[in-house]
Amino acid sequence: MTSSDTGRISASGRMVLIVDDDPMIRHAYQAVMPDQLGVKVLEAADGMEAVDKLLTQRVDLVVLDIQMPRLNGFEVLSFIHHHPAIRHLPVVIVTSLRGTRIREKTDRLGIQYVLSKPLDLPELINAVRASLCY
Repeated sequence: MTSSDTGRISASGRMVLIVDDDPMIRHAYQAVMPDQLGVKVLEAADGMEAVDKLLTQRVDLVVLDIQMPRLNGFEVLSFIHHHPAIRHLPVVIVTSLRGTRIREKTDRLGIQYVLSKPLDLPELINAVRASLCY
C-alpha cells in the first residue's frame, strides 16, 4: 500500500464492511469511502448479516455500530475476537453510546477507534485510513 500525492491511500482491493441498522448512515459511509479512500464497501444491516459476510467475504476492516437488532456490536466483536481467521481484523466503532463502560469493553478487545455519533465524516475517514495502514 502506498500513498498518493493527494494524501489518499492506495487501497486497491481493500474491502470495508459497514455494519449499521440505519440505512441512511450506511448510505452516507458508502457515498464517501470509495471516493476518499479508494476502498470497496460491503454493507450489513445488523449483527447477524455482518457475521454472515465475515464468514463468506474477504473483509479488511469493519466499521461497526453497537446498538443493532439480532446481534449487537459487542456480540459481533466477540465473534471476531474468538474466530482465528479474523481475530486481528481492524474494527472502527461508531456509536451513540457514551461512558467509560463502552471504552473499557472496547479497550479489552483492542479497539483503537471509538467514534461518537453524530459522526464527523472526516473523522471516520481518518480512522479508517489509519486502521488500514496498520
